[in-house]
Amino acid sequence: TLERHLEALAAGEPDARDNLIRCLLDQHGTGRVMFRNTRAAMQGFPQRQFCPARIEGAPPTLLKRVARELEAEETGNEAAIRYSFKDDPRIDWLADFLREDPQRKVLVICRSQRKAAAIDAALKERINVKTGIFHEGLPLVQRDRQAAWFAEPDGAQLLICSEIGSEGRNFQFAHHLVLFDLPLNPGLVEQRIGRLDRIGQTETIRIHVPYLAGSAEEVVVQWYHEGINGFEHPIHGGAEYQAAFRDELLVVALEAGRKTAARKWKALIERTREFRRQLEEKMARGRDRLLELNSFNPEIAERVIEQIRAAESDTSIRQVLWEVLEHFGVRITEHEEGDITLDPSHAWIEAFPSIPTEGMLATFDRRRAIAREDVRFLSADHPLVRDAFDLLIDSGDGSTAFGYIEADTPNLLLEVVFTLEAVADSRWHVDQFLAPTPIRVLVDIRGRDLTEERSSESLSADIEEASLRQFLDRPGFNAAILKAMLEGAEEIAEADVAAAKRRAEASARETLGAELQRLVELKRINDHVRQEEIDLAAEQIEKTTAAIRKARLRLDAIRLIVEGPEKEF
Repeated sequence: TLERHLEALAAGEPDARDNLIRCLLDQHGTGRVMFRNTRAAMQGFPQRQFCPARIEGAPPTLLKRVARELEAEETGNEAAIRYSFKDDPRIDWLADFLREDPQRKVLVICRSQRKAAAIDAALKERINVKTGIFHEGLPLVQRDRQAAWFAEPDGAQLLICSEIGSEGRNFQFAHHLVLFDLPLNPGLVEQRIGRLDRIGQTETIRIHVPYLAGSAEEVVVQWYHEGINGFEHPIHGGAEYQAAFRDELLVVALEAGRKTAARKWKALIERTREFRRQLEEKMARGRDRLLELNSFNPEIAERVIEQIRAAESDTSIRQVLWEVLEHFGVRITEHEEGDITLDPSHAWIEAFPSIPTEGMLATFDRRRAIAREDVRFLSADHPLVRDAFDLLIDSGDGSTAFGYIEADTPNLLLEVVFTLEAVADSRWHVDQFLAPTPIRVLVDIRGRDLTEERSSESLSADIEEASLRQFLDRPGFNAAILKAMLEGAEEIAEADVAAAKRRAEASARETLGAELQRLVELKRINDHVRQEEIDLAAEQIEKTTAAIRKARLRLDAIRLIVEGPEKEF
C-alpha cells in the first residue's frame, strides 16, 4: 500500500524511493493503456554541431536572384524560376569541402527536383566526384539504388536530395549534412536533420549551411540559429513557429540589404526568442511526468535488448534456412559484406513465397540492413523464414524420415514429435502460458520408452541414409506394427501433457489473477479504472484456463530408424 511505501521511505530502506514511484505510477499513471517515450528519456542520440559557411563578396545580381528564388519557393511560384548555379560561390564552397576529405560521406538536401539537378550540373563542372541523385522524378527502384550506392563504403561520396530525401530515409552512416536552402517551415528542417540524427549515428552530426553574406537566406539562417536554436537542438513545436513567424520572416528576409532591415531583423529575433521561451514552458507544463516515467524503464529495456542480442547471435537460423532454401532449389549467391541474393527462378515450387520473382537481396546482419534499405533483413520473424519452414513441414520431407544405425542388436525405433497446442482467440494471448509445445518421444518395437536414454542429437549423429522402399519390401514390418508403436508413443506423451497443462493453468491463474486483483484494488482509489477493464480481466482468466484444459496433442513428425549389424537396404 502507499502508506507502507511512505514508511519505508521515511525509514531509509534500500530501493524505497523506486518502489514508491512504481506504486504511484501504478495507482495514478496512465501507463496501463497509453505509453509515450521522449528523446530526453532515451540514450543513443548524437550531438549536433552547426557549421555555418558565410560567403562574402556576392554581387548584387546574385543576391537579388537568391531573394527571388526564396520568394517563389515560399509562395508556390517555383515553376517560374530557372535554377542555374554556374557562377554561384556556394557551389565553389561545396566543391572545396568535398576535396578536403574524399572519404567523408556528404548528404545535400535542397527544395526540389529541379534545384537538385541544377546543383549536380554545376558541381560537375568543378569537381569529379561520385555523386548520387535522389528525387521524386526517379522511379522507386532507381531511388533505392542511388541510396544503396551512397551507403556503400566505396560508393558515392555525395548524395544530392530534393525534399523527398528528408522523409523516411535513414542515412545515419553519414555525418555531414549540407542544407543548401532553408524552407520557412521548421518542421521540414527538423525532418532533414533527422535523416542523420538517429539512434545508431556514431559521430557528432555536422550541419553545414552555405549562404551569401547580405542575402535573404542569411536572415533565415540567423533566425533558425539565434531565434529558435534549431540547428544544434531538436525543434519542438515546428508548426507553432511556422504559424507565428513565417509570413513576417519572409518579408524581413526579402528586405535584406535595406536600411530598415537590421532593425526589423533584431526585433524579429527578440520576439522569436520570447516565443520560444513561452512555448518551452507551455510544453513543460503539458508534460505528464507519470506517463513518461512509466513509458520507459531502463532495467526492462536492457533485459529486452540483451534478449535481442542473444537471439541475433544465434547463427542456427542462417544455417537451417540456407539448407531449406537449397532443398527447394532456390539459388543462393553470396556477396561481400555478407549479403546474399536469393533467386527463386529454379525452385521446384512455383512462385516461392516471400521472394519476388526477380529475386531478393538480403542479409542476416541488422546493422547492414539499417544502412541499406534495399537489403532485406532475415531473422526468425521474417515472412520468408516462416513460409519456407511451413513449406517444408507441410511436405513429406518435413514430417517423415527414415534411416539406419549400425548396432550389435537388431531393433526398430520410432521417434515421434507431437505438438501440444491450445486453440483460442488470439486476443487472450494463451500462448504466454501454453505456447505450441513440442513433445518428443522415442520408443522401440517392444514399446520401451527410450526418450531420456537417447537424444535426438545422438541419433542424428549416428544415422545413415537408407531406402525406405527396400525396407518396406522386406517381410516382417506392416502398418499394424507402426500403428501400435505410434499409439504407445502417444500414451507416453499424454503423461507429459497432463503435467504441462497443470503448470500452464496454475501460471495463468496466478498471473492473471494478480492482475485482476490489482485492477479491483486500483478502482477503489483511481476512478479512471473502468468496470469494463475488470470484467475483461475476469473473462481472460476464464477463456485462458478453458483453452489450456482443452489443449490437445497433434502429430507433427515421425522418424523410423532400423538398427542392426548390417545395412541390408
